[in-house]
Amino acid sequence: MPYGSAMKKFLRFLLWLAGTAVFLLLTAHFTLRHLLNAPKFKTAARTRIERTTGRPAALGRIDYELFPFTLVVRDAALQEKDGAGEFASIRSFSAVVDFRNKEIAALRFEKPALRIVQNEDGSYNFSDLFASAPDEPSGEPTAPTGGPARPPAGPRPEAKPAAPPLVIRWVDVAEASFEFVRRDAAGEEAFTLSDLNFNLENFAPDRPLKMRGRTAIGQSSGFQFELFGPPFAEYAARPGAWPATFHARLDVGDFADVRAFLPDGALPFQSLWATLNVDGALADKLDVLLNVRTSEATEARPVAAEIGLQAELALPPPVAAHLFGGAALPDELNSLRPPCERPPGAIALDDQPQLALLLKHLQGTFALDAPAVVYGKNRLENGRVRARLQDGTLAVTNAKIAAYGGAIEARGHVQLLGCPLTYRLESLTADKLEIGQALAANGLGEALAVSGTLHLEASASGHAVAEAGLDSVVADARARIDNLQTVGGGSLMDPVWRQLDNPLLLQLVPRLQAKVDRAKQATTTTTTSRYETATATLALRNRVAALSDARLAMPGYRIDVAGAIHPFDDRLDLSGKVVASPEETAQLTGGKDRSDVLPYENGGLMIPFTVRGALSDPKARPDVDFLLKNALAGATSGSSGNLLDGLSESDRKNVEKGLEILGGFLKP
Repeated sequence: MPYGSAMKKFLRFLLWLAGTAVFLLLTAHFTLRHLLNAPKFKTAARTRIERTTGRPAALGRIDYELFPFTLVVRDAALQEKDGAGEFASIRSFSAVVDFRNKEIAALRFEKPALRIVQNEDGSYNFSDLFASAPDEPSGEPTAPTGGPARPPAGPRPEAKPAAPPLVIRWVDVAEASFEFVRRDAAGEEAFTLSDLNFNLENFAPDRPLKMRGRTAIGQSSGFQFELFGPPFAEYAARPGAWPATFHARLDVGDFADVRAFLPDGALPFQSLWATLNVDGALADKLDVLLNVRTSEATEARPVAAEIGLQAELALPPPVAAHLFGGAALPDELNSLRPPCERPPGAIALDDQPQLALLLKHLQGTFALDAPAVVYGKNRLENGRVRARLQDGTLAVTNAKIAAYGGAIEARGHVQLLGCPLTYRLESLTADKLEIGQALAANGLGEALAVSGTLHLEASASGHAVAEAGLDSVVADARARIDNLQTVGGGSLMDPVWRQLDNPLLLQLVPRLQAKVDRAKQATTTTTTSRYETATATLALRNRVAALSDARLAMPGYRIDVAGAIHPFDDRLDLSGKVVASPEETAQLTGGKDRSDVLPYENGGLMIPFTVRGALSDPKARPDVDFLLKNALAGATSGSSGNLLDGLSESDRKNVEKGLEILGGFLKP
């Protein structure tokens, strides 16, 4: 056979073979596309989704391309459980796979949407999608007290060779939306993100990472960010040294856009700007800079702030390599603490080895500055906090702020790795605080019409983070109020004067009647009481605050009080005395010396009293029994036998009967 004829036949065969292959590919292509969109296939797929989620679902067209391999799913949606609306949906999802390089070339999400609802009982509209967690045993878990000690955080077991890392060259999210709805008895409030766009470029070890995103919040707010970093492969052996650059900005143009995520009753602001910049690597030095500013406060939106936070964080490279890459940890960096029993109402962080190791070696400095903060009528200025983290201890070396015409300063520390975690307020000083300003700024000015200048020195320590641990809290405080003044329905002494309306006492102290009458009328009049000084010392131990050295000094009188205050049980049990000056005593008794029948102290009349009841509604009562015992002694003595002569016949009979009964109690 001639050579040329054979070649022609061979070429015809190749053409036929190629044509057949193309025909088969096209047939498979269109057949598979048809099968993917066939009603039976889509019904089966939708049924499986609905059976898995327990929710109605919808599935649109499914397409694919061979070169490059591309899968496209359109118009997919998952309904709420009751079918009343969409829980999640997406207009289009596409994936491009590069089989030759074994990587995902592109992922694109077009108009995905998600709606989360928090119900009044605290549950969410996705709670049914997850299996409920098993019931935890009752009682508070405690650390073991016996058995072998917890082994140190050493090297992790050698893992099998890892599979090649996942490589994604491009991720694009376009026009996504998110809605969070919080429902309560008053109705519902929504937080929305719209026009959410996100782009991730080169999520791969051999390329620099680039990530950007932006979104609209509500009607007038927005958020945007960007993250950059070198290829991961260059830092595979030391992942903690990977340097990143992160920038973010939040613009809130309307308080209503973020109200759903703020505490109930939070006061509104007019507009807010916040920026966050993070640069560096944790195994070297990580710099963090946060700035928050708002527009000026107005009467309708009384919140304004100017706050800046700077922080520097660093972690030893071997510790970073161990925590983030599983490298062996050098013995000198390992730490082992003996097990301990955590007291009730306390927490301990060292029972989590990785967290404890991080807190043990992480070092940082923090500087917070707040030149001006306005919240309602509270105006704070020149705020400054300096703190450092080292060896598991967070120490606030200095914190101070100007407020209410004075200054507040504090320092203390928290032992994060103690068992249990403990805290200590080494010093709290408040100097020249105007009490009236503080009360008025917090809406208490009318209910508590009190003014004066407060000076306070206090300290505290403990480990309580729950009520069960309140016994551990130890606190001491000394307070002094200068120029104390109260305005209201009567003075502090009026309840005492009203209960001294006793014929015998009025006979002994003639001018007491005027005090009693004035006190009875004071409930319907406004009285201003002024005190020269007010001092007190408190010592909190075992949930009980011991009050001592409490004194109120006013013209002609002084009041001394001591006893126990139970702040956690809303109860107090105090005893005190009112001591009149010698001059005031002479006016009350008409110039007569009644020290033989009434208690005196330092030449002045002394009236004992008690204060008991709830902290919110204390009751002050004079110790009338004590006074009458003294009066009885005087009434039955020879020198004072005529004390009853000045009484009316009815008062005399009542007093004599009372003295007879009281005398029976006093007999041995």
